[in-house]
Amino acid sequence: MEENVFSDPAVAGSLQRMVEGRLHNDGAHQDEVKALQQRLTNSLATPSYVIMDPATEEVIDTHLGPELDEPTFNAWLQKNLR
Repeated sequence: MEENVFSDPAVAGSLQRMVEGRLHNDGAHQDEVKALQQRLTNSLATPSYVIMDPATEEVIDTHLGPELDEPTFNAWLQKNLR
């Protein structure tokens, strides 16, 4: 996703309107990260994408695997930017 989808000009433009945060659930704190992922998405699926309101921490929308192509991912982003 990082190489093919996130670098697409349309997707990159949508992502510029957001603040990115990443969780890697295979590192030293994997139990805590997996617990947070479970709380936010009710799933441990990977990849997981979450759009949140930064002020309230309310989860606005999630996409849980499989990876999406550029137009579909950008449409999902755009839907949640409104």
